[in-house]
Amino acid sequence: MVLIITAATLGFLHTFFGVDHWLPFIAIGLARRWKLAQIVALAGVCGISHVFLSVLIGSIGVAIGLTANSLVWFDSFRGDVAVASLIGFGLAYSTWAGLRLYRGVTHSHDNSYTNSNTKSLPDQGENLSINGVRLNIPKWMLFIVMTLGPCEPLIPLMLAPAVMQSWTLLGGIVTVFSVLTIGTMLVMVVLIYTGINVLNNKHFNYSAQYSDLLAGITVVGCGCLVFILGI
Repeated sequence: MVLIITAATLGFLHTFFGVDHWLPFIAIGLARRWKLAQIVALAGVCGISHVFLSVLIGSIGVAIGLTANSLVWFDSFRGDVAVASLIGFGLAYSTWAGLRLYRGVTHSHDNSYTNSNTKSLPDQGENLSINGVRLNIPKWMLFIVMTLGPCEPLIPLMLAPAVMQSWTLLGGIVTVFSVLTIGTMLVMVVLIYTGINVLNNKHFNYSAQYSDLLAGITVVGCGCLVFILGI
C-alpha cells in the first residue's frame, strides 16, 4: 500500500511541477488555434507514449537484470536528450515565426496566413507533404519530445516489487503511476487552456500576429526551466 500511494503521489507531483508535460501543448495549441479537444487528444496520446516507453525500458532492465544505477543513468540521459530537443524545437519554431513576421506574414484565425496585401499564403511552416501525406510538424515534434522524456520516478518504483517478484504489485504501481501522470496532464491542459481563453477574451485580446512567436519563446523557456531545476 505504501508503494501504491507513493506511485500515485509521484505520478501527480512529477507531472504537476514538470511543466514540459503540459505547457508546450497549451502554448502551441493556442498559437495554432487548435480546438481544446484536439489538444487534449494530442496530450493523451503523448502521455501514453511517454509512460509506455519508460515502462518498456524498466521492464527490459528488470528482465535482463540491469542494476538500478544503470537504469537511472539511462533515464537521466534520455531526460537530457528530451530537454535539448524541446529547447531546439522551441528555438526553431520561434525562428520560423520571427521570419514570417519579418516578411510581413500574419496569422489568421482560420489557420491561413495573409500578408500586407491580404494575399492568402499556405501554412508551409506547419504542414509538409511527403508522398501525398501531410505531416503536422508541431504535433509530431511534441510527440517525439514527450516520448523521449523519461518518467524519472517510475523505474526506481518498479525495481522494489521486481526484486520481491511481486508481479501483481508491479502491475499496480505501473497502472496507478500511469493513470495519475496522464490524468494530471489532461487536467492541467484543460484548466489552463480554458483559463487563458477566458482571461484573453475578458482582458487581453492579444494579437494573433505574435502568437506563434510567443509560443516558441514559451517552449524555449519551458525547456530551460526544466533543465535548470532538473524537474
